[in-house]
Amino acid sequence: MTTRQQIVFFLVVFGFFFLFSCEGGRASTKADKVSQAPAWVNSPKKDSSYYYVVGYSEDVGPAESVQQKALQNAKGKIANVIFEEAEVEKVLESSGNLSGNEEISKNYRESIKSKSSVNLLGVETEDVYQEKSNDGGLDVYKIWVLAKISTKNLEKERTRILSEIKRKLALVDDNLNQAKGFAAEGKAIDAVNAYLKAAVSSTKVKERAEEFPIYISEAGKILEKMLIEAGENPPSADIGKGANFNFQIFYSGEKGKVPVGGAGINFSVRNNEGDYTKAAVSGENGVVLCKIKKLKQVRNDNTLYAKLALDFPEILNIGKDYQKYYSTLKDYVMKIAAASDFKTASAENRSIVNSVIAVLKTEGEQKLLPGLASEALSALISKGYKAVRFSDSLSLDDLTEGKQSALNVLLTKGIKRVLVLSVSIQEKPKYNETLGRYMGVYSISAQWLDTENGEILSAKNIKQNATASEESGVFDAFIKAASSQIAKMIE
Repeated sequence: MTTRQQIVFFLVVFGFFFLFSCEGGRASTKADKVSQAPAWVNSPKKDSSYYYVVGYSEDVGPAESVQQKALQNAKGKIANVIFEEAEVEKVLESSGNLSGNEEISKNYRESIKSKSSVNLLGVETEDVYQEKSNDGGLDVYKIWVLAKISTKNLEKERTRILSEIKRKLALVDDNLNQAKGFAAEGKAIDAVNAYLKAAVSSTKVKERAEEFPIYISEAGKILEKMLIEAGENPPSADIGKGANFNFQIFYSGEKGKVPVGGAGINFSVRNNEGDYTKAAVSGENGVVLCKIKKLKQVRNDNTLYAKLALDFPEILNIGKDYQKYYSTLKDYVMKIAAASDFKTASAENRSIVNSVIAVLKTEGEQKLLPGLASEALSALISKGYKAVRFSDSLSLDDLTEGKQSALNVLLTKGIKRVLVLSVSIQEKPKYNETLGRYMGVYSISAQWLDTENGEILSAKNIKQNATASEESGVFDAFIKAASSQIAKMIE
């Protein structure tokens, strides 16, 4: 080996050992750093005079703030020890009013436990260990706190917390029992209001805030057991004379269905309009009455709805954080409803003979439209009118002008009222490029006439478009569309 080769070999070997020694140095330093943590970090001290726990927190500085979090973590562990005691569980379980709802009970316990750890007294800090690092220019601390509480203070805190739990549960039980007493007597509305009052009251004292969901949950249970039933209501009602409909509201409790008095009920009629009771309050027997005095239309598909009228504005006034509880209760209320289907008829309409005459007015002349008249007659009959066809000849001009001479012809046939439909062509059918069809525009004048004196009882005008693929089919399409419009006009 030449001298030059020897020098190169020496440098390579020297470099290898230099790198190895550096790596070994770094590993040693890391091990030394780990070994700096006191033994209590992983294994808290134990003795007969004190109970020790280790609290931990990792966060961005300052160190004092992170240390305070670590201490609070330690207090939480001490509170857990107290709450794991059989005696605490026994006290919590003795409150039967909480046992019915596992989720509510769990949340209540966790809330009490959390507050107890914050207010825990007699906890001392014996030692602190911290590790500091830098993350993007921020100081990050890992802090361990060795906290202790004397066995004497631990027992004192256990007694204090037990006493506090008992006091709170007694207050909860008093409120719940009062409301349950109302429910048992059938005073379900009073029971709900009692729960609501207790819930709102609990939010005014910070230490009682965890009670709120308990009362709301119980109020929901009451509402869930309330129902409205329709009575033996009439199957039909005269639009001029009306009818009475009754419903009964109950609370289904341990004693079976108990009538609920003092409940507000709202009424609404689907598919009709008129004069009827919009709201009423149930009597002691739970019965509430809706008086229908007059309705507008003769129909076969009327429905009268009875719904519980109960709102909770007090919850909304507390704040937006309680909105979900308001929605929960309103969902229950919406389900407390009943319906009664009935038909409407008209004795007056059935006693008076009606007829229909439909004419098409063109340039200088009028001609009958028997198809349109037939459709209108069918609509009259379906709405409870007594209607007949009229086929005798008479002056169409005189009739459309309401002349008594023409009306007398109808009167002699026993027809007391006539519906005169006059059709005019507004726009003759022509091809519409946009639609790709022929379109015409027509107007219809509908007049109810009293044949005895010529009085116009009602008058309406409608405009109707009609389209067809062929020009000759436009008028037939109009008759079909107009028939539907006329049926809607007839009350």
